[in-house]
Amino acid sequence: MVKIIKFREKYLKNIIELFLEGNVIAFPTETVYGLGAIATNKEAIDNIYRIKNRPTNNPLIAHFSDLTLIEKDTILNENAIKLADVFWPGPLTIILRKSLQCRISNNALSGLDTIAVRIPSHNIALSILNELKLPIVAPSANPSSYLSPCNAQHVKKSLGKKIKYIIDGGSTIIGLESTILDLTSDKPALLRYGSITQEQIEKVIGKIEVKEKEHKIIAPGMLDKHYSPICPLRIGYDNPRNNEGLLAFGNDVPSESFAVVKNISEKGDLYEAARNFFSALHELEDYNVSSIATMLVPNVGIGKAINDKLKRASYL
Repeated sequence: MVKIIKFREKYLKNIIELFLEGNVIAFPTETVYGLGAIATNKEAIDNIYRIKNRPTNNPLIAHFSDLTLIEKDTILNENAIKLADVFWPGPLTIILRKSLQCRISNNALSGLDTIAVRIPSHNIALSILNELKLPIVAPSANPSSYLSPCNAQHVKKSLGKKIKYIIDGGSTIIGLESTILDLTSDKPALLRYGSITQEQIEKVIGKIEVKEKEHKIIAPGMLDKHYSPICPLRIGYDNPRNNEGLLAFGNDVPSESFAVVKNISEKGDLYEAARNFFSALHELEDYNVSSIATMLVPNVGIGKAINDKLKRASYL
């Protein structure tokens, strides 16, 4: 049976021991809960893929406590340093070339010569990384392609029979996965929308590309079908179906025809909507609705990340 550990500083050394023993542990970040293992432990990383039923060609993000440690495993460039100065610690993942002395196990990188890295801002994640003094690879703590977890109960619901430990740090602050930016070529490219927007990045390093479709998977979140509940999800809310739930946004919601409605932001606040997005989908699923209809949000800023996840969740 899975053990949920309410985080306390006095438990930190015990948590470090569990990681060093090779355990795969769910823990909170500011984005979503991650399923973590020490990045140099091949067997533990293989267990992440097994537990999640994750395709082995889908590489993992390595989480670090500071930039000097990232410099050991990657080839930093000028743009990476500029972005790190502004956005780290925080929800930005950068893809870089790995260094010759890179310590990250190759199976976490799916055999690529690139590595996705970030420094999380969550106090629990940083406490663990600072004490461990090793990077942790951690995809979201859910079965592959399923809804991302924003609290310990979400993790328990989907992975409670497959893992031994969940570190409970309450609900996540942001609620969406990190933005992913590829800096391995001359033209920086946005690979995954997140809470750090294209416009914010361009203020720091200039114009970037947006790759809506990429055949080669070099980062998480690039699969066509992703972030999906167990029941079918559709974009649009016309002609409500029998026992259908609605994921709503804003104050103009046709609620009377749906079995249950979860509004991610009645006041139309995109950041509130992002924070509530996955939790609302989990709640709708827990109502055992037969399907979920969804309202798109304004396609600006962090709204692009929400809409992208809806499109991938509804992909058939």
